[in-house]
Amino acid sequence: MSRFYAVIDFSGTLAVVDEKRTFQRCAQATGLGAEALMELTIRPDPTKFDQATMAACDSIIADEIRQAVPIAGIKKAIVVLKQHHYTVVISSNGLGWAIKQWLRDNGLNRYVSLVYGREDGSKDKHFEHLARTEDVDEWLYIADSPKDFSPLVQWTGVKKVAVNVRKGESYPKEVVLFYEPLSAEIIQSVAIGG
Repeated sequence: MSRFYAVIDFSGTLAVVDEKRTFQRCAQATGLGAEALMELTIRPDPTKFDQATMAACDSIIADEIRQAVPIAGIKKAIVVLKQHHYTVVISSNGLGWAIKQWLRDNGLNRYVSLVYGREDGSKDKHFEHLARTEDVDEWLYIADSPKDFSPLVQWTGVKKVAVNVRKGESYPKEVVLFYEPLSAEIIQSVAIGG
């Protein structure tokens, strides 16, 4: 049987997370500047940041994930992925454990097989781990931000789909663009499995 994997970003794709408010709250709590804050919230290096600073920011990020609102129609979209025989995986720069809790709280955990968060490395590392541990025939990656796709450019076998595309942003040429949120209709048009 063919193995189809849909790897989906969390923020902006499955849920609406107020990223601006998250950064502002982390900046207030830590006193860090924009560059250090980006590093701390995406790929924290324990040799550069003390435990208290990292814990304060993690607490804020987890709180913002808990408050995230599901994208309208997201459950139906994920159900359609499952009907097309996809194994659904979340790949995020957010906290994996907080995303798992959000999935449970929103009744979506039974549709998602695996959650990778920033504690599991970069999105590229998430794909590398899946490729090593799973027998995958086809890949579908769904996200919203151009920065989500840049580490995956070398993954030529991955069908890349951007949803909630904002005008003026530049995506790699191999990304299929949709200006609306992820929906069952989009899944039907991009589904590989069947």
